[in-house]
Amino acid sequence: MPHIGLSDTSSTDRWVTDTTAGMTATMTGLKTGNGVILMAPGAGGTPNKTLLEHAEERGPTTCVVTKMKI
Repeated sequence: MPHIGLSDTSSTDRWVTDTTAGMTATMTGLKTGNGVILMAPGAGGTPNKTLLEHAEERGPTTCVVTKMKI
């Protein structure tokens, strides 16, 4: 394959990343601390847009599928 993509989903404040920080990094491209959802350090309380929100602005319908309770 001619292309490769790498991702670092570690949290900003702990050695072990929890699921909130990991998924925030995956969905927004920005790191955050454990226990924080969609907020980057210094964001001032404003949530960052997710990959799904950026896609919906361009027209496609999106969804999230999980087997865990949200």
